[in-house]
Amino acid sequence: MSEPKKHHYVPQWILRNFSFDKEKKKICVVDKIEGQTRSGAILKLGMQNNFYKYKESGKNLEIDFVRDIDTAGSVAFSKAKEISVANLKDDDKQHLRRFFAAQILRTPTIFSSLQRFDEDLRSELGEEFTIIKKSAHSDFLDSLVKNIDLLEKSLQSRTMRILESEPNKHRFVIGDSPVYHFNYGEKTRILHGHGLPIIDSDFMAMPLTPFAILVFYKEKPELDLKELINQNNEWQFINSDRFVFSNTEEHLKQGLKTYYKISYNYINSLDSSMPGKQGIQYGDRVDVRPMRIAFSDELKKELIKKFGDNTKSS
Repeated sequence: MSEPKKHHYVPQWILRNFSFDKEKKKICVVDKIEGQTRSGAILKLGMQNNFYKYKESGKNLEIDFVRDIDTAGSVAFSKAKEISVANLKDDDKQHLRRFFAAQILRTPTIFSSLQRFDEDLRSELGEEFTIIKKSAHSDFLDSLVKNIDLLEKSLQSRTMRILESEPNKHRFVIGDSPVYHFNYGEKTRILHGHGLPIIDSDFMAMPLTPFAILVFYKEKPELDLKELINQNNEWQFINSDRFVFSNTEEHLKQGLKTYYKISYNYINSLDSSMPGKQGIQYGDRVDVRPMRIAFSDELKKELIKKFGDNTKSS
């Protein structure tokens, strides 16, 4: 039996929950960069070929790791729908937490962040400075395996719930980087594991269906469900690397319009002259890419002192 090549960073069972056909094989998708909405096959969306396979050793995490997490998460969610999260057995609660943790760690956005940070580090400090141990892709896969237990343990300190809306009223959409989060206060907590630091937020959430969302919180947010849906749908566009999914094109088109307005306001807040210089008007198609990092002279000295010998050959 041949190994699967299509590795879904958004699990197929999640995407099928957002499908629009009876066979649960098709879904609506929008490309926020190109501004195009279409329908497509779930088998070919939310995935990259061999994304979880080590190029050096050939080890395939899709078979040895990811598939088990996805299957256990799906089973736990099915049970939670019947008896509620509170009544789940401890093992099933752990499966949901590990599934959620994996969704934070396993996306192309995280992989790109690792590559981008290393590029910024070398650009600012010199080519001999790098956080990469093997290769960017292998380090990304290592971080998924090594950090999932650290993040799952952190999630244990939060209340876990599945919140549901009334069908056919307000709908959640889901992006290719589906977990969004925020803090109640200004202080950001960091989990230091393998690779990039992990933001440990007060509130984290991920939609599981158009009418259900899995949330973890330390304090219950002062949001009604409609506000939570609006918040989720805005952040799914903001956080996504490129694609957002739904079971209706209508919700994606509306979400795209809102995203372009948010992007304009953000650019305008950084430099009010920029939109005019670039010929951008409010509501135009505009996408904000992740910022690059610039290090202060003081920070450069500290990093050089701390990581002076941190090269691939060391």
